[in-house]
Amino acid sequence: MALAVGILLAALGAVAAFAWDPGRLSTYGVDVHGAGVILLVAGIAGVILSLVMEAPWAGAGVVRRETETRVDAVGGRATRHDVARQV
Repeated sequence: MALAVGILLAALGAVAAFAWDPGRLSTYGVDVHGAGVILLVAGIAGVILSLVMEAPWAGAGVVRRETETRVDAVGGRATRHDVARQV
């Protein structure tokens, strides 16, 4: 999802920065080319960050916390344990 948003921001920023014709549609008080460059940089940064965060070497990954219930075979006593599993 983050990768798609980054690509969308980069595409919108590139269109606004390089393909916008200010003579056809007037935008009073707004620098469309500057805003396009900002969107382009933000989109590229989002793409890079999403790729780095999803890389297999980026870290330990997501940890899922679950609760296990164990029943003692001798006394029939049930105990609960919190377990952290790596996904």
